[in-house]
Amino acid sequence: MGEIPHRGKEKKYSLLKARLALCGFVLPLAAAAIFHFFLSYPIWRYAVNLTDSPGAAYPVYVLAFFLFVYFFLLPLRFFSSFTVEKKFGLSTRAFTSWLKDEAKSALLTLALWVVSILFFYAAIYYFPAGWWAVSAFAWISFSVALSFLAPVLIVPMFLKYLPIDSNELRERISGLAERTGVRVQDICRVDLSKKTLKANAALMGIGKTRKVVLADTLTGNFTPEEVESVAAHEFGHHKLKHIPRLLVFSSALALLGFWVLYLASGAVSAFAGTDGILDVRTLPVIFFFAQFVEILIVPVRNFFSRRLEREADIYAIETTSRPGTFIDALRKLARMNFAEPAPSVLRKIFLYSHPPISERIAMARKRIEERRPAD
Repeated sequence: MGEIPHRGKEKKYSLLKARLALCGFVLPLAAAAIFHFFLSYPIWRYAVNLTDSPGAAYPVYVLAFFLFVYFFLLPLRFFSSFTVEKKFGLSTRAFTSWLKDEAKSALLTLALWVVSILFFYAAIYYFPAGWWAVSAFAWISFSVALSFLAPVLIVPMFLKYLPIDSNELRERISGLAERTGVRVQDICRVDLSKKTLKANAALMGIGKTRKVVLADTLTGNFTPEEVESVAAHEFGHHKLKHIPRLLVFSSALALLGFWVLYLASGAVSAFAGTDGILDVRTLPVIFFFAQFVEILIVPVRNFFSRRLEREADIYAIETTSRPGTFIDALRKLARMNFAEPAPSVLRKIFLYSHPPISERIAMARKRIEERRPAD
């Protein structure tokens, strides 16, 4: 098999998305800095005057900060998720559809944002010496709960679950589950084609909510053997316990992050011009700190994720015993998603949670060579 053909459109799309991702790193820092230097004090005074109570002013301040950051970043989200996708012919949705999903996402984020930040400051108030541990435990608990609830509460807000409508495909995936001993609660499709021409699949949930989700763009454009290979990759995530491993990894990072914030709390409050970190006006500084640390952590998180994805690829090939079919599926995914086969090292480090397509195909080819009998 030859290499994935290089196409100029894929290259332009990849470079543009990389630049937008860079903006996604930088603009939140700019938003926090602008709010801190120009808006923090007047909004705090307004909130206090409005509520006649410093304590009651906290939600008003948090809401104002969220709205500022949200609308500051809204043009970037619109250009990245709507304009660019339309420009390259990948989007199938109208502006009203995008706006509806954006509104739902904003309201959901707002609710989680306000509750989590107010809990954070409550933890500082009630546990002045151990707030960092309480906050980390709450963050970890929330992450586990979100992983459990996402398939049944959040995903249906944006996508509709559909049954597998092909008897052959249903039998193949059921047979795969029996051979591998993988027990999931459901294997279904989602109507991704109403939003995009891209194809994807995912393993979602924990325990009783765990399900393998296949996009209808995948099941409708790939052969049953290719879909089975993709499903085997998702089964690999379950069999190799990748979701628990990711939760442990994220929990360790959260614990470390809150501890470092605790050690730096004096510097944070001094920079914010407050008497202590309990003052809500430290929020923009903490947000800036968190975003900066996130940039530093991204390469580590992506490295860990790529390692798990590589393990799932190997599992899929060994389970189906069809590395050639797996390669065909990867090539189709690359064409449909405009994936650049071999990105630069820097883009791979900061932007790729999966190994580049060229590396995944090279690994599969190596498996083919290993299967060939010696002369």
